[in-house]
Amino acid sequence: MIANSESEHLSKYFEMIKNNPSLALPKDAPIRIITDIIIIREWQEKNATKDNVQIGFLLQDRYITIVRDLVEFPDGSINGYNRIIGKRSGSVRKGDMEIKEIRGLLF
Repeated sequence: MIANSESEHLSKYFEMIKNNPSLALPKDAPIRIITDIIIIREWQEKNATKDNVQIGFLLQDRYITIVRDLVEFPDGSINGYNRIIGKRSGSVRKGDMEIKEIRGLLF
């Protein structure tokens, strides 16, 4: 499943976050995910020519989900950050996802 329009990217993204609270980063994480729709839309408008990938849900198959979060980095800069969320092995049910951390990067 691939999202095509901005509204589809964001509606699926927010639905996924709502249904899977474990996808949120811990409060002490070095980056902060921005979920304010106004900030996301403003950032996308300013960066449309540099970056044609939408913030939000991008792709899902049997094994992974790919999202692009808008994040604030420790230096205060804001940018898109791709995340690959693997589904747990075995029987997969709605909301059964995990976040992988490899070398300090969240997947």
